[in-house]
Amino acid sequence: MKNFFLLFSAAVVSAGLAVPTVDNVEIAQDANRVVRISYDLHDGPAIVTFDVTTNGVSPAGGAFDRSWGDVNKLVTNETGRFTIRWLPPEGSFDDVIAAGDIAAEVRAWSPDSPPDYAVFDMECASNVYWYSSVERLPGGIGSARYRKEMLAMRRIHAAGVRWRMGSPTWQPGERVATNETPRWVTLSEDYYVSVFELTQGQYVRLWGSTSSGWTIEGIKSGSSLGACNTNFCSDADLFPLSAVPRTELRGSAAQGFAWPGNGHDVSSDVFLGRLRMRTGFEFDMPTHAQWEYACRAGQGAGIYNGRELHTTSGIAADGSLTNIAWYAGNLLSGLYKKAPVGMLDPNDWGLYDMLGNVWEYVLDRQDGPRSGTEVTDPTGPATGSVYIQVGSAYYQGNGLLRCAYYRSIAENSSGTDYEYRLCCPVNRTWKTPVTVVE
Repeated sequence: MKNFFLLFSAAVVSAGLAVPTVDNVEIAQDANRVVRISYDLHDGPAIVTFDVTTNGVSPAGGAFDRSWGDVNKLVTNETGRFTIRWLPPEGSFDDVIAAGDIAAEVRAWSPDSPPDYAVFDMECASNVYWYSSVERLPGGIGSARYRKEMLAMRRIHAAGVRWRMGSPTWQPGERVATNETPRWVTLSEDYYVSVFELTQGQYVRLWGSTSSGWTIEGIKSGSSLGACNTNFCSDADLFPLSAVPRTELRGSAAQGFAWPGNGHDVSSDVFLGRLRMRTGFEFDMPTHAQWEYACRAGQGAGIYNGRELHTTSGIAADGSLTNIAWYAGNLLSGLYKKAPVGMLDPNDWGLYDMLGNVWEYVLDRQDGPRSGTEVTDPTGPATGSVYIQVGSAYYQGNGLLRCAYYRSIAENSSGTDYEYRLCCPVNRTWKTPVTVVE
């Protein structure tokens, strides 16, 4: 962590950027109970968030569900006076506000170092909202809106952190056709990664349908998913997207969209191209190192809850995986199928289904025998025809349910157990035009 702060400070000084600030904060309530919080912004633009406290204590997150105005978004002006409007829950703050026993705290964040949560609207262009913590998301992260209509992203504080990728041979678990040689890795930037696996609802709301035969309801004709009982899949939009090949998400290597040679270039006529044009952010899949760092959430053990597997193979239930993963030893109601996202416990950084449920693609190609040499921002090999998948799936034995385990699949393959988790930078938007494919 010491290295992180040193590197960060150097970057700020060299850029010579002014840090946005707010002052002259005033709070008042009108006859309709709407609270008006006014503030002056200096050295903007800035992302603005707010909090209120009574006796120094902030209320539960649900208290801020109804707020609007110049808050939780990018205020593009360099300077000026702005207003937040907030409607507290019925009867919860009225007496306290009237007595003047409440304080409003308004914070300005540099666009280069935004808050921990960014939420993108999948249906409205250029709508992105920022929140200082998961408790501030309107309706709570458990709301279906963040798995269907909105895309919730969690900032991963990775810049300058040195950590161990892979696993030692003594760590319990299967190692079939994988290469998990431990090595020290440093990532040079923070990044956002999606809280949930990309769902059918999110994909269809942006794209309308898929070329893989999904209906607008998200059920593929003739698939086993369509036959599951109604209690398990009453809302198909909540299920992870599947049967969509990697080429349909970002374009193919043959078209000139090969990682890492072509960087983060994507095609305009695929999902990521459209998402970039709608939001202005450089969405892509995470690299293998970005995914594993986010999965571990600071843990060096085989599983992101800090535990090791009790058993190393087979489909028996493993107590180390209880409440965090869908796999062969833990299938909802005994069904041999994937589950809606976000039903089990997240890791310590608030990311759900990082292990189990469905395999997730990353950017990297399959590498050969991996060196244990320390590396910064690994990208995987520049050539090859197969790409890495991580996280394992609902039908796999518990021996594969580890942060370091991975397999490889051809880029044009698709299956009901293949999925995606999205990633984007925190400090730069997409600026290079997406390549238009004729």
